[in-house]
Amino acid sequence: MLYPAINLFVSPNPLELLYYMKLSMSIFFCLRCSISNSRRFAGIVDISPHHNPKNKELSYQFLSSLWGKGYAYEVTNSVLQYCINVLDIHFLVSETQTANVKSCRLLEKLGFKQSEKIIRFGSEQSIYVIDLLSRIKSE
Repeated sequence: MLYPAINLFVSPNPLELLYYMKLSMSIFFCLRCSISNSRRFAGIVDISPHHNPKNKELSYQFLSSLWGKGYAYEVTNSVLQYCINVLDIHFLVSETQTANVKSCRLLEKLGFKQSEKIIRFGSEQSIYVIDLLSRIKSE
């Protein structure tokens, strides 16, 4: 089940999503993810300003029925490559609830390092950072 705020981005029509993106100046990059063999909606990934506006943040939401199947890693890994090669972004942050162990593991698998923990939205958040140029050198 999607959270109500995410429904702003969810559309069976990718053109509607692109139209929303044009209206929202805060989103730098947004990708609607589909399962390739069925074109069924799978989730979204975006690059947008973080709470600290000097940083750009990687965010993602996938349907819970698809968790643990590798889709999130496949898509976010490709987005990181796109950030480096096309968008010329070299540093990203990502914030997730510390209790969301699977999201923390995904970020660590992608090469993010936990930089701090804070309280926001009424719960402990872990803030992860990645230097994408260092990531390329280590591959």
